[in-house]
Amino acid sequence: MRDWRQARNLPPHADIAIVSASLDFPIPDILTADGRKVIVYTTANPDPKRVSAIEKKPVRRLSMQASAKALMAHY
Repeated sequence: MRDWRQARNLPPHADIAIVSASLDFPIPDILTADGRKVIVYTTANPDPKRVSAIEKKPVRRLSMQASAKALMAHY
């Protein structure tokens, strides 16, 4: 798969979107290897301790509510 992606000028790995209300999971370093983007969608009021743990990794965290509002405003 990696060769197929590189032959098409794509990054070695596809980006990942994770949807979680609890954020109760680790993000292994392998998920962010080779510049892969990891985007975590969560509720408007997630557990601050879990947010802190997630944000220590090179991921982008977005609230589902804010994302939905942005999409509605765009269309």
